[in-house]
Amino acid sequence: MRYLDTQHIVENNWEKLAMNRRYEYLHFRINQLLNSIVNLNVLDRGSKVLINSIRDKSKLKVSLSSVNYLKNLLKILNRITGKNYSLSYNILYLKNYIEFFLKIHNIILNYLHEYVKTRPYLVQAKQYDNTFYAYPQLIEVRNFYKKVSRIEGLKEVFIQGSLSTLDYNKFSDFDTFIIISKEAEEDVDLFIDTIFKLFRASRYFYKFDPYQHHRYFACLESDLYAYNQACLPTKVLDYATSIKNSEELFFQVYDSRLSHVIFLTNVLNYFVIHHEESFKRIANLWNLKYFVATVLFIPVLFLEVINIYVYKRDSFSIIKQFLSIDLQNYIDRCSYLRQIWNYKLTTKENLFRKLFLDIYLNPILYEYVMQKYSQKINRKEFNYIFSGSIPYTQFFYDEVRKIYKKDFNIDVE
Repeated sequence: MRYLDTQHIVENNWEKLAMNRRYEYLHFRINQLLNSIVNLNVLDRGSKVLINSIRDKSKLKVSLSSVNYLKNLLKILNRITGKNYSLSYNILYLKNYIEFFLKIHNIILNYLHEYVKTRPYLVQAKQYDNTFYAYPQLIEVRNFYKKVSRIEGLKEVFIQGSLSTLDYNKFSDFDTFIIISKEAEEDVDLFIDTIFKLFRASRYFYKFDPYQHHRYFACLESDLYAYNQACLPTKVLDYATSIKNSEELFFQVYDSRLSHVIFLTNVLNYFVIHHEESFKRIANLWNLKYFVATVLFIPVLFLEVINIYVYKRDSFSIIKQFLSIDLQNYIDRCSYLRQIWNYKLTTKENLFRKLFLDIYLNPILYEYVMQKYSQKINRKEFNYIFSGSIPYTQFFYDEVRKIYKKDFNIDVE
């Protein structure tokens, strides 16, 4: 297996892509950046540490890698349009960075409407009802609801996944999907206020699941008029719970096979990195849970690439028609590990949770220490998970290569 740099693959074969695919690619990447902004991953290390001690959040510093990411998107936009959009101010600070991000996002969206055909999709999620979350183990869901239902800059918040369908277990994540309102898009101060209120509310994710490996999935309200399903398929929201109590919500969706295959490739690259270092970093429960969850994420991503949209739990039975018996057994063993997952926090882990989630209110620091210092695992006990991921990943890599060649005339070695 070899790491496949999707940015290099796409941008070095630009002339082979139709105009709609170029804008789909830009839209996919700008929405990945949105998720990085909403989850405050764009901040530099110092800002993440001092996040609660700086009053004016707009003056927090952005990392150079995030600045370069946005500059690269601008360069691609100019290349496609033949225009000369430029950076007119310093984007090293959060407010300026978000202002420029929103400007570029709107330009991309305006062009996208010209080249992409959409179709309407009506989401009719069920409404939040406290009686469904009355169990003591779901108190953090109720706490989250109280916090986010009052956030002004949100069009909608969905609880999705097993916490919505109520078939959760000890392995379950706290899955959400948020839509930033048009008002917040037009008022950067409201945008910043919104994402910091979301940041503080995200501590309930880790209080529900101490090994939670993500925070929010997000889009802008303006994206609803040209919604890339690689962000999160609308099928998922049919099983979701609405916190803002929207009775019905229209999405104008389009399917971008290029975006889906890029997303899948990037997830497969995670296994290549760990394989190359002999899985040494999978040494504690935090990293093991992420590893298993990623194994179980691949089937639904692959089905989306071939235009099959299903709820995640339904993907496991469907994907087996594509897999050998050995790979089917590997999926079953990983699923079984998910079912029996039942670890208790150590004294040290409980201290981390109290310190960073209750006292400092900084989930980023909690993530950081848990990635490094959560309880160790017996690696031999889980060797079947690591070793089995090699042929499993190789199968999907081979399929990805075929798709790049067949659909985009791109040879990927």
